Formats: sequence, structure tokens, C-alpha cells
Amino acid sequence: MKLEELEKSGNGKNSWTICPECQGRGKKSRRLSKKVRLLYQIALDQFEKTNGEGTPPIKPKANLYSCPDCSGSGLIPSDSFPVADTENYPHVAIIGGGIGGVALAVACLHRGIPFTLFERDTDFEARSQGYGLTLQQASRAIEG
Repeated sequence: MKLEELEKSGNGKNSWTICPECQGRGKKSRRLSKKVRLLYQIALDQFEKTNGEGTPPIKPKANLYSCPDCSGSGLIPSDSFPVADTENYPHVAIIGGGIGGVALAVACLHRGIPFTLFERDTDFEARSQGYGLTLQQASRAIEG
């Protein structure tokens, strides 16, 4: 079932989880073609016949294609809210609730990684123009 069909169906799924087919990557790798495998095997045999002189052949990489189950997003709709896996993942501290911090928190949430998001401001309206820095102020901040 395609992602667009799931969104249109209105099945009550309001949470997301990683796609088990592509492990949340959005891409899957194809099998190496027979021609590429044979060419690599011939080059490897030739390298071994010369007693390892020269550079060894580079192992070919498989082509990637978009995962058909998640339409390349790495996420699929889920009935249940994802539970953080504290056994396999460390607890991540995310400093700053800006665009990058919230994006990282959402990615951790979808993948079941435990995290805590820290923000200095009390609410969204506390900072009217964001953390605007001029180039001069930024260079001073980097220098320490």
C-alpha cells in the first residue's frame, strides 16, 4: 500500500514509525549484476595471480533505489506511538528548540531513540526575531 493511499484512507493512524524494509533510510540497495560481479572476480583473480602487486580492485557497490513501501521517506504510518528503546540506544540531550533541534527530536522520536530537548526560552513568543547574529558578533563568539 502506497503512502499516498494511506494518507487518503483516513484509517486513524496518527503516528509514524520507521519502515522495516529499509530501516528508515528510504532507500534499498539492488543486487549487483552478473556482469559487474564477474568483472570484479576476474580483476581480483588477476590481482592474486600477480602476488598482490599493484592496487587491489575496488569492490563494486550496489545501486540504490527508493523504497516502495515508504515511498522513499523512511517512515510509515503506525497505530501506536513509538516507544523509546533504552536498551539499545543512549539517551540523547538536544540543546536548543530551534528548527534543527526540533527536527532532530522528531527524527529521534520516529526511530525510538530516547532524548531530552532543552530550550532556554519559556515559549515560542519569547524571542521575536530569533537569535540574529551579525558577522562580527559571530566571529567574536567563535573566538571565545
